[in-house]
Amino acid sequence: LQVISTARATQDDFTQVLQGLCIATPATMTYSSVVLTETGQLHLRGQADSLALPFLAPQQLEEQPMFEQVLLKDAGQAQREAGAITEFRIDCTLQRGGIGP
Repeated sequence: LQVISTARATQDDFTQVLQGLCIATPATMTYSSVVLTETGQLHLRGQADSLALPFLAPQQLEEQPMFEQVLLKDAGQAQREAGAITEFRIDCTLQRGGIGP
């Protein structure tokens, strides 16, 4: 029963994460990796079409009640075939309990 309870809690957490990311993320920002640990740490990696967007993202994410202690770990430009793209990493903590859809 404990395993089932843990699996359900993780699924609920991930559903909340996806809802929050959809609301807080601009259309020109995408995530290549979303990792939610058992301890509620969320690690995001992604790309944006502007270097400014990753610097604005922490505030937008913290406006969602499920994200706390949002920190932009790094952001920088990388060369791609069609020009430059901004790559970033963001870490935060998922607020658990008392958050409904």
